[in-house]
Amino acid sequence: MTKGIILYLRTDISDQDILAGGSVAHTLGVIQGFTDLDYSIVCASSCLGIVLKNVQLQELVRLRNPQWLSFLRWKMNCFLSSFFFFFQARRLIKKYPIACIYQRYSLLNCTGILLSWWCQKKLILEYNGSEAWIALNWIKTKRLISGQWMMYSIEKLNLKYADSIVVVSAALKDELVERGVLAQKILVNPNGVDADQFDSGRIKRGCIQ
Repeated sequence: MTKGIILYLRTDISDQDILAGGSVAHTLGVIQGFTDLDYSIVCASSCLGIVLKNVQLQELVRLRNPQWLSFLRWKMNCFLSSFFFFFQARRLIKKYPIACIYQRYSLLNCTGILLSWWCQKKLILEYNGSEAWIALNWIKTKRLISGQWMMYSIEKLNLKYADSIVVVSAALKDELVERGVLAQKILVNPNGVDADQFDSGRIKRGCIQ
C-alpha cells in the first residue's frame, strides 16, 4: 500500500534526450527517494524518455512541443511549452489520484502552476538556482537578453505560487528569502551520494551495474 501518487514533471526544452549529467542523476535520485518512502510516481518528461524507461514508474508520458512551432526561437518554444505540456500531462491527473505535483523548474515554464490550479493539488517546486540568471550570464546571446523581463517574471511567478520550494543548499534558501520568498515554505535538501551504489567493495567485486 503506497502513501500516494506523485506527479513528477521535467519540462526542459531540448533537441534530444538528456542521457547523463548531474541533472539526470538528481532526477533519478529524487524519484528513487520518493519510491523508497513508499510513494508511487507517474512522470511527464520532455527530455529523459530513454533514461526513465528503466525506472520504476506507474506511467511515463513524453512531453512534446508541436513540430510546427520549431520555426520559433528557443525562448518562445520554452514559453509556449507550458500550455502544450499542461494538456499532455493532465491526462495523468485524470487517470490517477494524484497527491501532489513535483516540478524541477526549467526556464520560462509554468506547467506545474497550471496543473496545480486546474486540479487544486499542491505544487512542490525544485529550484536549483535562477535559470534566468544562468541564461543571461552563461549563454551569451542577444535573443536571451532581449527577453530578460519575461524570464524573471515567470521565475517569480513559480516561486510565488509554489506551495513548497526545495533547494539543495542554505545559500539558495538565503537567496530566495532575500527575493521575498517566505522562509517557512523553503526546504533545504542537500545533494548526496547513494553510498550503496558507489560502495568501493561492490566496485571491486564488479557488482556495479
